[in-house]
Amino acid sequence: MIIQHQKRLLLGGKIMFTAKHRIDCVSNRIWIRLSVLIAVIVLGQFQVASAAIDLTATGQGGGNKGLSYIPLNASGIPTSVTITARSSVDNLNPFLANASGELGTVYIDKDKGMGVQTNEFGGSKGISGGGGDKDEELIFTYNRAMALDSITLKLNDIDFGHGLDDKDDPVLFISAAGSDAFSTITEEDIFSVSAFTSTGKNSGTIDFGAFSSLLGFSEVDEFRIRETSDHIYVNGISEPAPVSTVPVPGAFLLSSLGLALVTRYRRRMGMA
Repeated sequence: MIIQHQKRLLLGGKIMFTAKHRIDCVSNRIWIRLSVLIAVIVLGQFQVASAAIDLTATGQGGGNKGLSYIPLNASGIPTSVTITARSSVDNLNPFLANASGELGTVYIDKDKGMGVQTNEFGGSKGISGGGGDKDEELIFTYNRAMALDSITLKLNDIDFGHGLDDKDDPVLFISAAGSDAFSTITEEDIFSVSAFTSTGKNSGTIDFGAFSSLLGFSEVDEFRIRETSDHIYVNGISEPAPVSTVPVPGAFLLSSLGLALVTRYRRRMGMA
């Protein structure tokens, strides 16, 4: 009887140990999965360095790309931006985003980068602010909201001269995410916030993050670049960081809640 009682005690202890071991395993798995989920959410809030999208013939192939074009990244994967074009935009309204104009086609020059041609595949190859098809513009439309400060635009064959009405006079139109309205950025604005950085003779980069104080918003889903005087090309653009739908404070709230639930669960199992 004593031996049988000891066996029962041993067996009961083994069962209790096995049950507790299983509970610990389950809670550990829950904690690991929750930790991974929280890490994904939190890391998703922080912007990573934007990769460059080559808009030259080397990166996209040369020639006319039609009425709209989705460029490929360095891995050959379609990016999050669709590029369209307009030509014969009313040159009497150079600072009006929705000035009348005609549909154009996207063209990539062999050496200089991306520009505009007419919908009949004619005209010059750059973004033209002169000639019979002036003014011309490229339109960049994203498939979701993007962080303003993760967008950079590389320009080629650009010469600002001595200011407005001298050589190139590009104008930017930037739309806040979810809005149909555009804010106008002139050549004077570009230099007032030091948004342009020269990268060589007649080439440089525009950093959109520099416009945040002028615009009053930080998320965009469309912008346009129009040339109103001479000819320019766009030969590259960053692949910007999408804006997450879960804010960072929300991520830390989830983290705290998850930790509290797991701690409570483990305590209850320890008391059982």
